[in-house]
Amino acid sequence: EEENDVNYNMDNAQIQTTYDNNEQYYKDMSWNQMSVTTEILPQAASGISKVNPSMGDVATKAREIVSDASKVEGTDYDAISVGYWQPDAGNLANGGGWASVNGLFSWMTYPHNLAVLRHEVGHNFGHPHHKKDVYEYRNSRPNLQESDGYDGFDMMSGGNGYDISHFAAASKWFFNWIPDSSIIHMQLEGATDNCPTCLSSGTFTLFSFDDKDVVPTPDKKMGIHIPISAAGNTLYSYWLSYRGAGVDGKAAHGLSVHVSWLSLGGTFGAIYDSLRYDAFGDTKDT
Repeated sequence: EEENDVNYNMDNAQIQTTYDNNEQYYKDMSWNQMSVTTEILPQAASGISKVNPSMGDVATKAREIVSDASKVEGTDYDAISVGYWQPDAGNLANGGGWASVNGLFSWMTYPHNLAVLRHEVGHNFGHPHHKKDVYEYRNSRPNLQESDGYDGFDMMSGGNGYDISHFAAASKWFFNWIPDSSIIHMQLEGATDNCPTCLSSGTFTLFSFDDKDVVPTPDKKMGIHIPISAAGNTLYSYWLSYRGAGVDGKAAHGLSVHVSWLSLGGTFGAIYDSLRYDAFGDTKDT
């Protein structure tokens, strides 16, 4: 009976405003190099019970609805996002959203809000939840719980409550929002055939990588990349960066240090993940 209940009507204007704000957020984060535009289709009944819906069933039905609207993936759209009234159980029972990492589907409770939307789109762009000093393999050990959790450094690591909470510098570099000319590459041996631009030492000034008004240039370095090793399609590195504008200024007084890895492949080119050594420049154990 809920299909005909006006209390379940969704306000497209509210949804559109949230997506417009998300588009502006990604433009600011990428210095106008990334535009996440949206077309909102009319509300449709899925026929899937809200008792305990699965993400897979909702994604399949969403693709059917989009196809019935004569939309072709890769021509008319790149990805699908579904707004859904909060179900009784399952992934969205507590609100919020779910999304495929390095994929093309996201699923969010209605009404929408920017914090959830930008975070779920971040999953689509290849970001899982980034942690502190947590090594996931340890969770398989008996009686050992996950330690410390998120580092609060960005919108993918528990820092989603701030107005500005951009992807890490390493991620922006991968997407070429920060060009290679604005990154300092370093290794102990200096320049080699594998890293001809690597330095062995130096004194540098890093500019804030999360300030939309400070555009990266060869004279404005925004990160120090120290490659560790490559295994298969994954590059492991240390990254030093300066987050001067976001997270309400909590990281503006110090250098941020992470170990990061990029696993190449998939829809958006890679999955980016990291562990923090010092997210805000003042961590006692760094």
